[in-house]
This record gives sequence, C-alpha cells and structure tokens, in this order.
Amino acid sequence: MDCLGFDTGDAFFWVFLSAFFFGAAISRASSIPSRKRNPERDRNVKWSFFSIYLSISILLALAGLFIAGSEEILTIRLLFFFGGVTGVSFFAVRFKKSIGLSLIIVVIVLFFSLPVILQPWTCFNMKQKKIMEFRVLSIKDDIIKLELLFEEESSEVIDLGSSALSVIAGELVFSEHFIFFRKKRLYRLEGFRAYSIEEKDGEKVYARKESADYYLSLVGLQGQIIKLLIEKSSLIPGIAYTRMGTKPFRPIVIQKYALTIPEEGELKVEPVYP
Repeated sequence: MDCLGFDTGDAFFWVFLSAFFFGAAISRASSIPSRKRNPERDRNVKWSFFSIYLSISILLALAGLFIAGSEEILTIRLLFFFGGVTGVSFFAVRFKKSIGLSLIIVVIVLFFSLPVILQPWTCFNMKQKKIMEFRVLSIKDDIIKLELLFEEESSEVIDLGSSALSVIAGELVFSEHFIFFRKKRLYRLEGFRAYSIEEKDGEKVYARKESADYYLSLVGLQGQIIKLLIEKSSLIPGIAYTRMGTKPFRPIVIQKYALTIPEEGELKVEPVYP
C-alpha cells in the first residue's frame, strides 16, 4: 500500500521524532530514584538516559531544519504539534506498563490493519491523477454495460439501467499531523448515477433515474470499517471526507475512459486513446 510510509521531506516527520525523544528525556529527568535499590546508581542512569534522549532530540531537530527547511519547521502549528507529541511521549515513558503498552498495542494493530482498510483507495499527494479506468462494452435497450478496470489488474462487469451516467467518487484527506501517511489524499470509486435522455423545449436534457444507480458494495469487516470511517469522518480531527461527482454524459461504445482529478479539483471523465 503506497499510501503508508514516512516522507523524510515532511517537517512534521522530524518534529514528531524530535518531540518523542524530548518527551522521553523530560520523563527520565523527572523520575524519582528508587530508595530500595542503589539511589546513587539510579540517579546516574537517569541522567545518562536524559542526556542521550536530549541529544537525539536536538540532532533530529537540526536534521529537520536542514532537510525540511527552517521556513517549514519554525511555525506555530508545528510548535503545538511538538508540544502534543512531547506530552504523549512523557506519559508513555513514565507509565510504561499502562499508557506505554497501550500505545504499542495500538501501533501494532494499525500496522497490520491499515493496509487492508486502505486497499480500495488510490492515493496521491498532488492532484491531476487517475483514480481508475472503465470501458463501455455495450449500450442496448437503455442498459449500459461497463467493465471497471482497477489498478491491481482486476476488473468487474456491471449493468447500468440508463442511457447516460455520471461517476461518483469519494475523497478522503488526512491532515499533515498523520505522519505515517506518505500520501495524504485518498480517492475511491463509489459508483455511478443513472440518467435518461429526454426532450424538453426542443432540447435534450438528462433526467435522473435514482432507482437505477449503481454503487460498489462494501462487504465484510473491511467494508464495515470503511463505512464507519466515512460516516464518522467529521468527528475525527484532521480527517475530511468529500463525495464528488462528474457531469452526466452519454458514453461511446467500446471507448475506454479514465476517472481523474485535475488541478482545479473537479472530478472528470476523460477518454483514453491507445
């Protein structure tokens, strides 16, 4: 899954790492040596770890300044991000068996589950990208037969009871704070809206046929999680979900089309030529 990963050119990546070790350093510095053991030895170990963690934090901050640039690093939003990560790191290191262990479990679950959950999505950082392609196999008796062509070289044939159609896709955008997403814009084909072609005042117009709409099914645990993510996206800080649609059109038989996101951000269907 090419959505996931770390972007070393991202300022948030370096700030996260620096803040993590800074929080660990503060946690070690504020810890109280045990009286039951050798207090002097514990005190030496405490300050040794503090020095190591603080040195790593400073080195990572300097690396971020050189790689991401001072203009990106020295901003108010990154200062708040640094403070938040420092706080989480502080409590995770201080309370290893409760908060620390819980965070490790969450990271492991996300590591194995996210690639499966995001499998139906196409990921970009920049726009003007192709989401997927489809080919019109036939148009007969107001039934459009489409072959959906996905990136993983799989295909699906569907029948749409209409004379014209528009394409619906979902856009899922993660904020810069989600550093484990190398590409933070995700797109997914949702389905097709059906239209009939009618004459009105001497002109041909598209009339909706909602009963003939086709939407890709979301089945199993993966589908249920995607549904929940879409429905609750407005309640999750840093996540925004938008449903986008193309203008209705009557496709051409045997023609292959690409569903794309141009720079202006409007979902479009463009013919693909050999």
